[in-house]
Amino acid sequence: MPNTLRILDSDTDARLTGLERFLEFWLGPRRSEYGEAAETLDYMELPAALRRFYAFAGRWPPAHPPWAANRFCAQDRCLPIEPGKWGNIYRSCDYFVFVAENQGVWEVATLAEGEDPGVWMSEDCSHRTPNPHWRALAEPLSHFLVTFVLQECIFSAEWRASEENALTVFENAGCAIEPIWLNGEFAYPDVRHSYVLIDGKILLRRDTGDGALDDHWYGYNDPIAAELLRRLKLPLTLQ
Repeated sequence: MPNTLRILDSDTDARLTGLERFLEFWLGPRRSEYGEAAETLDYMELPAALRRFYAFAGRWPPAHPPWAANRFCAQDRCLPIEPGKWGNIYRSCDYFVFVAENQGVWEVATLAEGEDPGVWMSEDCSHRTPNPHWRALAEPLSHFLVTFVLQECIFSAEWRASEENALTVFENAGCAIEPIWLNGEFAYPDVRHSYVLIDGKILLRRDTGDGALDDHWYGYNDPIAAELLRRLKLPLTLQ
């Protein structure tokens, strides 16, 4: 384990390198078959940041097969490259759609070229509407990927739960709290997501902003973490 798992929000390489390092810490060592094959990606129009992510983790096995296409489909869906029952990445007007909300309420798109282009989110529509309105996000593609993938790490964890102000409970108990990703932009304009690691075993998301709730989502894969949750009288799983 490196001295720190914090993902720096400084440039494209720092974001993606930090994300790759965290995935191997959280999910275990990466295998070559967990990435999309180079010969498949060579025929795709993809921006460099998205190509790198799919090459590293586009086929990471789902936590709960057969209910997902890959590991990053537990809450919302990272669309696979190849067509299947879960759909796949596709063009919509000038955009390239690569993430879909779990009920089809919104989709996320980027451009088909460039190093680290912007990100757009459909509003009040989805794939069911032929001419969606796209809202531009403030941060680039690599920033969105980090925020999205960390969310999926929580929701695809072996155990997950939420509790109001759980982070404060951990802080008051003197737990080791390591910032992983701070103020990540995601689906809602007035909400930012921050992720912290509790005692090296529990990944927790804290939302801030005008539209944020006090519920703190967290997930863990090590059953030893349940002992801490019991001691602090926090939920072990979803109720």
